[in-house]
Amino acid sequence: MTKEERRAYDKERYKQNLDYHKLKNKKYREQNHERVLELNKEWYKNNKEYKLDYNKIRLSDPLVRKHSNKVRVEYDAHRRSLMSEKEKKEMYRNKNIKYREQSKLYRELHREEINERMKRYALENPERIKETRRKTRKKNIKRVLATNAKRRAAKLKRLPCWITHEEIEEIKNFYKNCPKGMVVDHIIPLLGKNISGFHCLKNLQYLTSQENLKKLNKFPYYPIQFYIDKGLIIGTGGKS
Repeated sequence: MTKEERRAYDKERYKQNLDYHKLKNKKYREQNHERVLELNKEWYKNNKEYKLDYNKIRLSDPLVRKHSNKVRVEYDAHRRSLMSEKEKKEMYRNKNIKYREQSKLYRELHREEINERMKRYALENPERIKETRRKTRKKNIKRVLATNAKRRAAKLKRLPCWITHEEIEEIKNFYKNCPKGMVVDHIIPLLGKNISGFHCLKNLQYLTSQENLKKLNKFPYYPIQFYIDKGLIIGTGGKS
């Protein structure tokens, strides 16, 4: 029997006993889990470029890609079943740290693109966003109440001592007369990182929800001359 004939015979025999060989390989992997992992890592390290090229060719076929995803999910489930609870927690913690770092880097590199995409989505799906916010508020009601209480306290603290009762009434009317689709915003934010404005009438303005979310607690958000014209700062540094 020649070498080619022997190879063909072994191949045919392997096909006939495929279930037996699968079971045998599975049993070996379970009994030698650590060794198999080490051998796989070593092989991947030595054949990294080949593996990447091979995967690119294979995954170009959508059917192969679908099957590969299914196999990966099954393999991950099998790997987790062999882990202890401590190992699982450590794995999830490392994955979360890695994911957060990758997400942060992506946001920094694609900030303008992400902002543009969010604006477009907000304009196209206003009702869906409202429903999502309502559900989120309901789900995190304690957190929402705590945030509102903190903001009310900030308003009281930033209410200037020289304000009159008439001005307080004017502020209330300013909130009541807010146009539909707009919100009341503090030009110099009450809870800014470097500077905090007063809760007074000349520090209030109407903004759209999208513009208000974009502005947040940023200062300066507008050119400095805008704040000087409003009488909120004196020269280039003072506050009113």
